[in-house]
Amino acid sequence: MSMEYYAFVPQDALPTRAEWQEAITHLGFPILLGSGLDPKAARGFCRMSVEGKNAGCEIDAGLDNVAELAEAYPALDGKALDGAVVISFRFGGDMLAGGCAFAAAAALVQHHHAVFYDPQEDAVIKDAGDLAATAREFLSQQ
Repeated sequence: MSMEYYAFVPQDALPTRAEWQEAITHLGFPILLGSGLDPKAARGFCRMSVEGKNAGCEIDAGLDNVAELAEAYPALDGKALDGAVVISFRFGGDMLAGGCAFAAAAALVQHHHAVFYDPQEDAVIKDAGDLAATAREFLSQQ
């Protein structure tokens, strides 16, 4: 079963790959983003590594479905998402993939003013610490 989560990042706060990597490292994660990642044009599987182990998750970025998502999920109503870039994270049952997704999302929330949304729980998560704890839980189960 595939899980999907969303981070809504203001366009003017969307990081470069290097800035995103710095934010992940600042949070203490041993995760390296793939050198080919372009956060503005990400589509599909994003290679990462965790302590030298191959890992990654699907990352898609765009402006096109922000309104659709805000309409489909009531918890997003009134969250000032206009002009945001939505970055979706998808992964299956792989614990490293889940850790990568949540660490990357925590970095966006902590350092790039993102709003994180969990559609499985219909919950907006504003605390990067909660996302980082989830990432660490996934990574501890590898």
